[in-house]
Amino acid sequence: MHRARVMGLCLVAFVASAAAEPKPWTISPPAGWADHSPAANAVTTVDAMKAKMAEVGGSYELGLWEDDAGSRLTVLYMNVPAGAETGGARVRGWEAGARGGVNKDAVEISYKTQATERLLVAHQENEGNGVKFRSVRMAGLDKANALVGIQASCAGSEAVCGPALASLRLDDALFRPLASSSTESRSSKDPAYEAGYIVGVLLAILGVVALLGKLTRRRIE
Repeated sequence: MHRARVMGLCLVAFVASAAAEPKPWTISPPAGWADHSPAANAVTTVDAMKAKMAEVGGSYELGLWEDDAGSRLTVLYMNVPAGAETGGARVRGWEAGARGGVNKDAVEISYKTQATERLLVAHQENEGNGVKFRSVRMAGLDKANALVGIQASCAGSEAVCGPALASLRLDDALFRPLASSSTESRSSKDPAYEAGYIVGVLLAILGVVALLGKLTRRRIE
């Protein structure tokens, strides 16, 4: 009886420890901004994108914060299982798709990328519906060879968006070194490109369309 109880306590401790395992990404939203993540996840457009992400075998986590003036920070973290493409091609394919997705309904103002040993990092600025927003993306391959990508977009003043986007972190210790490759997969049939495109389109919608702000507030109120 005592042994069973001890084993039960150990199991509880194990489950609690697993549940408390830190996320591979972090960001610091501006102080005082309201967390509208649950409402954003309930928007019909998000459900449609979730289904498309499932079609390519991926999963994602969405976060959205707003202030009273309508400034908005959105974050989308996604994971797509291992594929046949080489490391460099998969990561660059995802980035090409994400850039194309953002540019679908927004005009690109600036764009640049830089590669670390394990991650590809992109900085992009766009304007859509009269709203300027900035995006930061990071992507790499984890130890299981899964494609992991995250995008944070912020529509608001530089004073609040600058520090928020600069705070985005993806734990590169969890990732494999990127294989050197100049190949960029751009086919819409490529899973990496398609997953990135979904991310780009969704973040552009969440970051720019004023209608979403009305939807989230309506759901909360």
